[in-house]
Amino acid sequence: MAKTDATAFDPASNIRDVSVSKNMLSIGPADFIQEVIIPMLDALEDLTEIYPVSPAEEKWDLEIKNALSNNLVYAKTTALSGLIGIIFFIGGWGATKTLDEIYETTIKDKVNNSLQGFLKSNASGRKVCASLLVNVKPKRISIIVATVGKDINEIKHSQSQVSPLLARAIDTAEKIATPGTVHLYIIEAGNINHDPLIYGSITEAIERVMN
Repeated sequence: MAKTDATAFDPASNIRDVSVSKNMLSIGPADFIQEVIIPMLDALEDLTEIYPVSPAEEKWDLEIKNALSNNLVYAKTTALSGLIGIIFFIGGWGATKTLDEIYETTIKDKVNNSLQGFLKSNASGRKVCASLLVNVKPKRISIIVATVGKDINEIKHSQSQVSPLLARAIDTAEKIATPGTVHLYIIEAGNINHDPLIYGSITEAIERVMN
């Protein structure tokens, strides 16, 4: 695994800039869970040890997990074959560089390795979504960046646009976001919504991606 800086701290508050959750956004049929989600959980283990969540983040993380488990059920009529999402917590707006480094050097390849086999055998012809959920403290603002494609090349093309979008999305949230809201960006076939789609919950935003 490409090593990232395990000692990235916010100089103003002396707390870690970025944390990586042991939980994931995971929606899909049994074969998607088996072929994509479970291997990805194993692949993320080292990263979650380098960037562990704090006790306060664990509470928020559990709230997200419970809300999604209680409200989201995969249906065969959805537009996607499955959705996988890596969950981050960032301590402030200065964390963009660290977040980008983790994504570019580690997350992107791990996600693609998990998705590749499933996409080759995906007989449904439906697309998949690889996403990032970035939770910003202490305002409790969430940003979802969803890359969508029907094969690994389309996913990779969308992923190439994630880093510049993340910087803009975090800057936009800093300026206009209301605490407790979710900003959603969808990248598909080279297209990105310039302004965030704004929702009152992560569940509502994920439902928009899935349908």
